[in-house]
Amino acid sequence: MKPRFVVVQTLVDYDLSVEDAVAAGAYDRDLADREHVNSVNFPSAEGEVGHGKQSVEITLVQLILDNPFSATSWLEGISTDQVLQEFREMGYRSATTIELLALGSEHPDLQRIAGIMAPGARWEEEHECLCLIGTTRERLLGSRTTDVNLTPDWWFAAVAVK
Repeated sequence: MKPRFVVVQTLVDYDLSVEDAVAAGAYDRDLADREHVNSVNFPSAEGEVGHGKQSVEITLVQLILDNPFSATSWLEGISTDQVLQEFREMGYRSATTIELLALGSEHPDLQRIAGIMAPGARWEEEHECLCLIGTTRERLLGSRTTDVNLTPDWWFAAVAVK
């Protein structure tokens, strides 16, 4: 796989609850019920990552398959576990729930270009990862199952491991 990177400086408030971070994002619609995107279902490791407000370089990674024009490559896609393995090999970790929500809040038009997922921001009970999706008219907050392979048009939110 050949990764493509876009680095986005984002102000992250690690003291916000998930609920407050969702509200700050002012999403037009939730693909999942708003009550499902909460601190219980999407627990964060923010205490281990940071405290207070910090400027964070969030790297959007697009994993390009070796032969993106192959129909089988497009249909097979990549799993979230494979994405996390690729991150480890490149010296990254998944963006946390709060980091992804801060990205959506501070840079609202990015998700209009392509879906952005934090593969480590998981709702384990439902096997879902938090994602930002958009169209030219609206910005959506949702989750995507970890049980299906993702096509190469997804971008994955990562942070370099220090």
